[in-house]
Amino acid sequence: MKSNPPSAKDGIRVGFFGATLLLAAMAVLALLALGGHNPTSQAAVSNRMAQTNSSTVSTTRPAREAAHPTTAKLIAQLFDQLLPLMARRQSARALARIGSPTAMTALKSALADKNSPPYLIAAIAEGLGDCPSPQARALLNGLIDDPDEITARGAVRGLAVAGDSAAVNSLSGLLFDEQVPLSVRNEAALALGDVNSPGALEALTQAVTEITDQDVVENVLNGLGKRPFSETESFFSSYLASGDVPDEFKVTAIEALGNAQGDSSPFLLNLLVDPDADLRAAAALALATAGDSSAVGPQLAAALQQEKDPNVRAQIYQALTTQAGGDPQAILALVQGEANPTAQLAGFTYLAETLATSPTPDVKGYFNQTAVPQLEQAALTSDNAQTRLAAVLALEQAGTPAASDALQAIAQRSGDSKVTASAQRTLSK
Repeated sequence: MKSNPPSAKDGIRVGFFGATLLLAAMAVLALLALGGHNPTSQAAVSNRMAQTNSSTVSTTRPAREAAHPTTAKLIAQLFDQLLPLMARRQSARALARIGSPTAMTALKSALADKNSPPYLIAAIAEGLGDCPSPQARALLNGLIDDPDEITARGAVRGLAVAGDSAAVNSLSGLLFDEQVPLSVRNEAALALGDVNSPGALEALTQAVTEITDQDVVENVLNGLGKRPFSETESFFSSYLASGDVPDEFKVTAIEALGNAQGDSSPFLLNLLVDPDADLRAAAALALATAGDSSAVGPQLAAALQQEKDPNVRAQIYQALTTQAGGDPQAILALVQGEANPTAQLAGFTYLAETLATSPTPDVKGYFNQTAVPQLEQAALTSDNAQTRLAAVLALEQAGTPAASDALQAIAQRSGDSKVTASAQRTLSK
């Protein structure tokens, strides 16, 4: 007989494969309902069971949803211990977004299952922040107090997704509570940076002045750095101008602006003339990762001409590789004059980037004749592992025949397995 078509809610006709997955999912849920997965006596699972039991969910699946193959497939994947954890985590989040009674039954069963890995529980917690079920918030509020820190951090991220005033209050409470594990407080600080709410901004700016733990303060600054720069510019201006703020916190604050929403480049460019070399280096590093910026290559090149500190010069070269508007021909002269190995390597990397996008004869000739031999030597003989890998990366980015020959020699002669593997990967492409 011809099977009945699925309802409008299902949207997909159930085929043999879908029916098979559905039966598997129903079997899983039946086992769970019958106690086939016994909770462990550990405190974390006990707490989760108490929380799931406090929020009743009907274990009877509505007939119309029972025919939906998508939910059945996701439930089967959620409990399939042979699947990669990443796939199970994705299924958990997808079920939370569905938020139906059947999906919630499965998620609550997974929370109480002693075989559920902590990162799977964390994924469920994250998904609950975007869950339409009215039971989601109660579950989420219970998970933020879970003794397992991985689970609690997942719940914190879930609250950030929810993003309402109640979530801000919960996250703020975690941030300021010295009895909360440090990793959870740090997660709360970063999460508040993602919440689009004045209350979140107020909590973070208050935390900077009131919290004394250095790790937490650094994460508060990183949380502030992620927010729209239009709302944090005045804070960062005052913070960096304060004589009471330790230099290491100022460096963290500046570097955090590399992740700001909006254009922070004018603010960062002004810091390239700060008397403190560490702050100038932090500003250049932030410019290397700053998004939504105008073409600041000319300003970076001008700063490079004036900069004396080799570490700052290296960071400016790095920023030039990501910011538009630079003139490779003009910067070539600066690279040719580099005497410091760190700054020179950064300059070579910048030139390699330009060869891959807009090569000029002068840049190509200098790179092949001068940079390639020095990069090969650095990859083979440098005492610093990071320098060896950076030299290989520069040769990979250049992509010239001379660079390929150098990579071939490195692959054959290097005693560093990571360097050899990196060179070989490029040659095999």
